[in-house]
Amino acid sequence: MPFVVIIVFIERIMGLNANLILEDNVVLGLSAKPDIIVEFPSLRYTSRNPVPARGGCGGCGRRNPMNQDRFAEAQRIKRVILGLPPEKKNRLKQLLNAARITMFIPGPMGVQQHSF
Repeated sequence: MPFVVIIVFIERIMGLNANLILEDNVVLGLSAKPDIIVEFPSLRYTSRNPVPARGGCGGCGRRNPMNQDRFAEAQRIKRVILGLPPEKKNRLKQLLNAARITMFIPGPMGVQQHSF
């Protein structure tokens, strides 16, 4: 147990996020960052509908085709991230300044948690 406390303390000193949760909006935001796209071109936002530049969810717009499209694109990008080789995952963690990355992906058996 003291070993874990020391690791968490060292991570905080180094400025690392102990566990970064990649939610849909965070994933879509990554797809707009040039430094991420240069190293991970497969994370580029490929949908025809652009990512809106306003914050928040904009109310309950789940039936809005643009929101459905953004959700599908976020899930695609999450699956691409899961399929990356370990060295690329480590590089992504380094770019995001995170010790661990967690994603929640809905599937036929419910929402599944993936961490690396």
